[in-house]
Amino acid sequence: MSKIHILNGAQPYEFAPGKLNKTLAERAKATLEAQGHEVRLTTVAAGYDVQDEVEIHLGGCGPSAIPGKLDGCAVVLQEIHG
Repeated sequence: MSKIHILNGAQPYEFAPGKLNKTLAERAKATLEAQGHEVRLTTVAAGYDVQDEVEIHLGGCGPSAIPGKLDGCAVVLQEIHG
C-alpha cells in the first residue's frame, strides 16, 4: 500500500484550541492505517524537524535521504481552522 503523510497545520488559540483538526487528523490516520496504508502524522503546533519535513515534501523520503523515514511518500495537507 501507499505511504501517506498528514500535516495538521492548525495553530491553537485560547478561543480555538484545534480539537476539530486533531480529531480529523487522527481519524484520517486510523482510517488509512486500517486500509493498510503506512501513515505519518505531523502536528505543526507540537513541533517538527524542518529538514525532515522538507525532504518528505520534496519526495526525498527514501532511506538515503532520511534513515528510518517513509519511502515514496504521498502527501496529504490538512489545514482546517476550527
